[in-house]
Amino acid sequence: MLTWFSPFFRPFKANAAQGRLTFGDKSAGSSASRTGLLLKKQLWIWPIIAVVLLAGVGYGIHVAIERTMQASLESQLETLLNVERSMLEAWLHIQESNAQSLANDSQVRQLTAQLIAAAPLVAPSARGKVSETALPIPPDLSSLSTQLTQELSAGMSAHNFIRYILVDKECRIVAATSPEFLGPPSSSHC
Repeated sequence: MLTWFSPFFRPFKANAAQGRLTFGDKSAGSSASRTGLLLKKQLWIWPIIAVVLLAGVGYGIHVAIERTMQASLESQLETLLNVERSMLEAWLHIQESNAQSLANDSQVRQLTAQLIAAAPLVAPSARGKVSETALPIPPDLSSLSTQLTQELSAGMSAHNFIRYILVDKECRIVAATSPEFLGPPSSSHC
């Protein structure tokens, strides 16, 4: 039994000046000794206590592992996102450099200047919206566009470019691989 506790929980005689430590009707010592007796006599309580303690520990470990795995996955995805972003930015920079080298060819520059000069004029209407004037399209605009396409085709093929567009300062598409893109801008911003 719990004999080493007995000096602390012996009933003592209380006088009027001293208080008495009680738990309900019983003293604390007798409550502790009854609890010890209950745990010794009722052996079925120990497995229940063990299951409750192990379930609590297991749940705590499960939560800790889940948080660790989630933090690890988040870190890995963030790293992957940063790598993919830098690769995409490098690829876009290379593609921009390739397009600029094609556009800086002297023959291409000469054809673009002629196309911009021959393009139909666009004038603002009374409401401030852009509309085409009734000027006829010059006949050499089509031939200049064809020449530009022929000039760019070898470089576009080498860099796997599919289409091109030529836009002037007023955001009009002057020449393009697809003719449906030609005409005035659809909005006031390029």
